[in-house]
Amino acid sequence: FLMEVISMTLNEECVRDVLIYCKNNIDYRELQDGSFSLIPVTFKQLLASPLNQTYDSKDIMYTVMKLEEIGFIKISNRNPKTSPYINECLINEITYVGHKFIDATEPEPVWDKTKNIVGKVGNHTLEFVEGVAHDVAVEFAKVVAFKQG
Repeated sequence: FLMEVISMTLNEECVRDVLIYCKNNIDYRELQDGSFSLIPVTFKQLLASPLNQTYDSKDIMYTVMKLEEIGFIKISNRNPKTSPYINECLINEITYVGHKFIDATEPEPVWDKTKNIVGKVGNHTLEFVEGVAHDVAVEFAKVVAFKQG
């Protein structure tokens, strides 16, 4: 039989949406003794979320793997442990660098302009996307400050 080989590309739109979903859904519960318990986002939860109406399961899975690889998220209970794919995992936290990316790209007007610029340049590293989003946000802040001034 012929096996179809599909090249995977990292979709920065999916990266942003998975990070924002995790930001809004990872939580902590305070226990009666004053200690805390983590409420992680499960991989299956991501697949059952509205994200799966926009992205297919494979894109979400690949994004989670790459977000862990580049240190934007921390995961545990990965299954299978050492394969080039994930069937299950717990997303326990977004790291500082992951939060920096969210902070730079979360506002919709900033994200829309960032996508426009990045699309024209054709450079799609996440660092570049974050840098463009930061520059766009600075320009927006200047316009708002000028209008208020």
